[in-house]
Amino acid sequence: MRVVSLVARGMLGSIQRELDEFFATLFDRPVASREVTDGAFCHARLKLRHTAFVELGHLAVDSAYETMECVRRVAGYRVLAIDGSKVNLPGSPAIRAHFDPEDKRPGVCGSPQMLLSQCYDVVNGLVVDAVGVPGASCERRTAMAHLGRLDEDDIVLVDRGYPAHWFLRAIDTTGARFVARVSLSFSKTVAEFVASGKETDIIALEATDDSREACRQYGLDPSPMRVRAVRVTLPGGETEALLSNFVDEDYDPGLFGELYRMRWGVEEGFKRLKSPLELENMSGKTVEAVLQDLHAKAFLANMTAITALPARKAIAKATAGRKLDYDVNWTTAISKVRSAGVLLFLGQDIGTLVSQLQDAIAVCLSPIRPGRSNPRNMTATKRRFPGNRKRI
Repeated sequence: MRVVSLVARGMLGSIQRELDEFFATLFDRPVASREVTDGAFCHARLKLRHTAFVELGHLAVDSAYETMECVRRVAGYRVLAIDGSKVNLPGSPAIRAHFDPEDKRPGVCGSPQMLLSQCYDVVNGLVVDAVGVPGASCERRTAMAHLGRLDEDDIVLVDRGYPAHWFLRAIDTTGARFVARVSLSFSKTVAEFVASGKETDIIALEATDDSREACRQYGLDPSPMRVRAVRVTLPGGETEALLSNFVDEDYDPGLFGELYRMRWGVEEGFKRLKSPLELENMSGKTVEAVLQDLHAKAFLANMTAITALPARKAIAKATAGRKLDYDVNWTTAISKVRSAGVLLFLGQDIGTLVSQLQDAIAVCLSPIRPGRSNPRNMTATKRRFPGNRKRI
């Protein structure tokens, strides 16, 4: 259990430093002295599988939905976004053979890359599911692993890289709803809808040859699919098209645009994993260590979000009269939950500790400034977390 607790904290510094701090907190010592060597920990870690953190993450999220009244929904639906992001990895032979078997060296400084796919609750900030696969994997097919976590009260938001007849059919088969952005030339029927000038219409989405083959592989219905097409005009005057399986309800077309804009929350989810949780700062050079770090840090992100949910309600009430809206300062919140992680797993009087954490998080605020945007910097950058230079 101590090995699980240590990895679940998110290992950011050297292994020996993390071990010393862990036991200093556990035994309430003023000085972090050596209790266990890093070599002993590495041997013990070999017996641990990353699936333990996958199951912990699912259990934490499912329990939050079932027991916490402060979990928010939109018109009774969970609003989930599915998206992927590339993660730079250490260049050890084992990691390169698994995540970059063709030796394409696509990452920063020629590092191998992992494709991280998330199914993310954009309203509550919860990682409903996460998958890490080789960097060259298909995002759509990787996302199929998330569909087992969907239910009839879910709305799934996806960007332009995901829509295909077979993938939308797969989401529809789960009973969930979807809102998907597509290119204006996505299909003949979409192009005809855009040319018609209508704000919304019900169209038949035909399966291409590739989609029919994918339908055969996944046991899906290849027949034409009735979907609602919606025209959305962006602030700059550009037109985009959305597809949805809300075909029987007569909603204002503008609601679909507002709903789709919530998809940006998944980008914030990736930001939390990559910045304050330093996902690319791996604690080992094996495939299992990479997957342990991924799912342990996703679990820590979930524990922070779950701890912060009641605090977010208190923040909204306390700042109701201010000019700007405010939310939790997530970097500070993650730091506080991480510091208390040892006691959350192995300590006593968990209720009091959680209450103290929520009080501390509630006073750490960040203003929400709508309308801000920054262009992506696509230039290569130096590796941020060299394996032989860990923080003190």
